[in-house]
Amino acid sequence: MSNTTVYQYPEGHPCRGCPFILELTKPSCMFPQTGDKCFMQKELDRKKNKMRAMNLKTAILNRR
Repeated sequence: MSNTTVYQYPEGHPCRGCPFILELTKPSCMFPQTGDKCFMQKELDRKKNKMRAMNLKTAILNRR
């Protein structure tokens, strides 16, 4: 039985806490880096922004 430690990205790193990191002893990611963020981070940000826009639109419509 092996007693290895799974690599953890440092505090503040954009990949820290990402559910798509492979459990290995070296840095690993399933998505490519595109610019300053990985593909999954950009996709999650896009979905968050879309939800914010929908919530704002709903709030405006509810005020009428």
